[in-house]
Amino acid sequence: MTPIRRVVWQALDNHASYPGMATGPDFSIVAMNQPAEALFSGIRSMVPADIAARWFPDHSADSEAPVVTLTVVFDGQPVRTITTVTRFDKPNDITTAELRVELMFPADAEAETFFRRRVP
Repeated sequence: MTPIRRVVWQALDNHASYPGMATGPDFSIVAMNQPAEALFSGIRSMVPADIAARWFPDHSADSEAPVVTLTVVFDGQPVRTITTVTRFDKPNDITTAELRVELMFPADAEAETFFRRRVP
């Protein structure tokens, strides 16, 4: 698993200043980058349903957008985001097959400003 961990951490570290996390079975958190740790404090002790509710509290459709944007509320401020999920192609074991790297990107200029100012 050493090469897999290296790839996961490289993706998460390179994604800063935006939040990112790696999840395993049942949405268990395997790793989080520093922006995710800062913005989602306490999330590691939550049950999967509560994590999903906090990570994706509002799905807002924009008919002009090519993807559904997610609006996450941080301290009362709505922040529009686009999320990508990466999986490993042709995994040889169940642990790698269940691993997902989820990266959150700003969906607009306001979200970009929020992340740049808020996340160390």
